Amino acid sequence: GNPYVKSHAWATDAEGLARMVAQQGIFRCHQTRWDTRYHSDAGAALALFKSGWTIDTLMSRYQGIDWRNTETWQCNQRVPPDLESHYDGISLNPYEVVFVPVKSVYAEARWSFVEQADRYEKYLDMHLRQGEAVREVHNNAWISKHWTYKRDKLVTMNLRGPECFDFEYYVRSNPELTRMKGDDMALWEHFLLLGQFQAKHNRFTCPMNVGNSYRIAYVLSRGSRCFDHEYYSQQHGDLAKAGFDTKELLFEHFAEFGQFEKRKVRFTCADTMVELPRGFDTRDTSHADHVGYQTKDVHDTELRRAAIQRAAVLRQRGDANDEVTQAIKGALVEEAALHTIRLKSRSKTG
Repeated sequence: GNPYVKSHAWATDAEGLARMVAQQGIFRCHQTRWDTRYHSDAGAALALFKSGWTIDTLMSRYQGIDWRNTETWQCNQRVPPDLESHYDGISLNPYEVVFVPVKSVYAEARWSFVEQADRYEKYLDMHLRQGEAVREVHNNAWISKHWTYKRDKLVTMNLRGPECFDFEYYVRSNPELTRMKGDDMALWEHFLLLGQFQAKHNRFTCPMNVGNSYRIAYVLSRGSRCFDHEYYSQQHGDLAKAGFDTKELLFEHFAEFGQFEKRKVRFTCADTMVELPRGFDTRDTSHADHVGYQTKDVHDTELRRAAIQRAAVLRQRGDANDEVTQAIKGALVEEAALHTIRLKSRSKTG
């Protein structure tokens, strides 16, 4: 699919506007968000490309790119860069763009660029106020809401656990901790609660193992709608011999086994779990290659229902808003508890 500019941020001249007006469907009021993205957003950019024009952006990574060249159309792995960490692993900076997309759900999720934009707006507002004798500069959210900002790192590091933590290196690199040498429990708690937030030198002797439970939950929640069953079957001839000969069985195999066996796989839409049926593809949706992806089959719905039920069991252990994050949070809390038990057991036996 072609790159595009979201419709809340268009800027063009009279000729560019005339090109878009001539393209049917761009300025029509559509019934679904998908139709708006497909016909209006992507359609507007495509109309300009066909007229020999291109689009540009203030984003540093993509400035000066000739988007008429279809070889650039796989940019950013076809995921929108205006989501948290989706801009090549980082997030948008309000000073790099004119508009920052803000939704209530983004704010609830505490996405970094939304919080930055909100904070900058408040700073500018204070700066522009007239007659204020003393500007509020003594506040610091990191101090007043420190558990809110530390929570995610605490849970993640607790999941990793102390088994591979290099205690000797931690003490050697931070001499002020010498008095705690030999007390692994105290050192781990220091790193967990303080050291990791103070940039204390530390290292682990093994990579972090990511549990399989929430990776399976993620794939199941994403669903088989965009899963290329034919490609998966063609790449792995052993599956048909083993009885995996239907779309449902192939998808289940990938979710439960294939993703961990590093098997070749292909999806036909972006890996963002958004509501768009096929990502940001501007080809005709009635094309024969895509007939299988226009509607969800019954089994896909059942998979999603099963994933939601699985997430509901874990929801009591977390505090996030969506099913996948709930599943991840539940797995993290559960495994973190196991790590704590192991640590206490090792401390007692030691």
